[in-house]
Amino acid sequence: MAAPASRFRPSRADAASSLLTGEPAAVLPQQPTTPVIETMTRPIQRPVSLGAIEFDREVPPCGHFALFHGGQDIWVGPAFAGRTITVWADDRSIHVTIEGYLLKTFASRTSLEDLARIRDKFSGRPAGPPPAAPALPRHRGRPQLPPGTAVEVERAVTRDGVVGLGDRDVMLSRTLAGSRVVLRMDEHLLHVIRGGRVVKTMPLPIPPGRLPLLKGVRAATDALPPSGPIGPVTVQRLVNGNGRVMVAGQYMRIGAVHSGKVVNVIVEATHFRIVYNGEELAVHPRTSDKPVTRVKAWPSRQSRTPRQTSHEDAASSKS
Repeated sequence: MAAPASRFRPSRADAASSLLTGEPAAVLPQQPTTPVIETMTRPIQRPVSLGAIEFDREVPPCGHFALFHGGQDIWVGPAFAGRTITVWADDRSIHVTIEGYLLKTFASRTSLEDLARIRDKFSGRPAGPPPAAPALPRHRGRPQLPPGTAVEVERAVTRDGVVGLGDRDVMLSRTLAGSRVVLRMDEHLLHVIRGGRVVKTMPLPIPPGRLPLLKGVRAATDALPPSGPIGPVTVQRLVNGNGRVMVAGQYMRIGAVHSGKVVNVIVEATHFRIVYNGEELAVHPRTSDKPVTRVKAWPSRQSRTPRQTSHEDAASSKS
């Protein structure tokens, strides 16, 4: 409740000018005021909202590092050891990219103070637009899924056509073996997206309540892409003794001279093209609409016997 004049003092600029000119600095007259209890304290300085930050980091041999001492741990795996990744972080999401390709999305557990520390530690810079959809919002440390929200995760398909969702293995298709897909899920369905197209739709194989707990889950912001094949699929088949192979329930004759060979069959919308060592052996019209469920073919024991015999002969000759 003090008078404003009693709270002001001559500025440093006025004092400096008095030293140069020799004139005394102006002094405000003292106002007769009642004693005032000093209750003003210096305000706590908090970092200004930084928005999102980005920084580059070389992955250590262990495959993970902490954003700061005792802070959130970033795991990318020893396979990326020695490579430079880019981390995009704000107070909700952490995106990890390498050469522009998204590796993972984490739910952020960093505050504004933490972002300031991260910026100083890793020479962070103001970030551009996020490389992917944000992670799910959290309440009391647990991710929350708003009603009607679809989520996405990225997974690598094993050679058996399987992906992991939580503690469950989900069979997709062997035609997707070795590829990386986006799994878009809502309360009822799971859509498998590869190459910007939906290649498979199936009932949701896990309870909807477990969706917010999946590793790398993020909110789906884009519309569901169109469905349909993204191009021809190549599978392998072993030619039997009669010179035939079978793909998608359809038998095709190649010739007995090719018996025992492992050929590549290019599955197109209307035809099957059979190729061996870059040479096209045959083209057959496609009369079956069954899906392709087997991709690899392995040589029979008879085709492996000559190689085993040659090794045995070489061993016997050395002895």
